[in-house]
Amino acid sequence: MAVIPTVVVTMMPAVAEERRAPRIVGVEFPRGRAVMWRVITVLSEYIRRKDEAFADLAFHDIPGRVARKPLELASSRGEAVGSGTQIRLPLSQQSLAGLVGASRENVNRSLRRFASLGLIEIGRGHITIP
Repeated sequence: MAVIPTVVVTMMPAVAEERRAPRIVGVEFPRGRAVMWRVITVLSEYIRRKDEAFADLAFHDIPGRVARKPLELASSRGEAVGSGTQIRLPLSQQSLAGLVGASRENVNRSLRRFASLGLIEIGRGHITIP
């Protein structure tokens, strides 16, 4: 059994009367609770994204992961075109393989299959989702 290093975040009130700023494990937030909650929100979003990435690797097969990544990219970086949404990123198949945790060959096979089914259109340097 491996030992995994863990970071524990504890919220506690300031000890001294003259210091009323919220604290997280010795880090003071002089501008008050708004900054503290922003830090907590950013950390929570980061943990959620990492948790989704690990779950994706554990519970989805390669075609499922390859299908999901262009959808995510289309929602965050896609441009509306006449035939759908186009992802214009300099994203090679090797880069996409790294994002989904698969080999380039498996990503290529999945993309070709999706294109043959009409689910995506692959062009040089872009993917279009109809």
